[in-house]
Amino acid sequence: MSEPVQLRQHGNAALAMPLDALLAARTVWRAGQGTATANGGESTGHAALDALLPDGGWPRRALTELLLPAHGIGEIALLLPTLARMTGASSRVMLVAPPFIPYAPAWQAGG
Repeated sequence: MSEPVQLRQHGNAALAMPLDALLAARTVWRAGQGTATANGGESTGHAALDALLPDGGWPRRALTELLLPAHGIGEIALLLPTLARMTGASSRVMLVAPPFIPYAPAWQAGG
């Protein structure tokens, strides 16, 4: 069994669960697991990326976190096609604690 992983800090108490428990509960997906759901994924707008994701795109009704070696390396380009399609269809999109304030002209240029 893996060591506990700190999920968040709440006051002075750290809330943690073992990674194995999160994986078993399907709360966390690990790249390479290849587990697909019946819902299918939301296309990323990038065929090569869709082919690598287990549902053929971003998971639906889920939180997706991009973990990258650095910020500002063009990662928003992975999201812009999906964001443009979703906002054009009046779907809700939320950014939770983005590392920077979104630059509106870049988002508009992306659709």
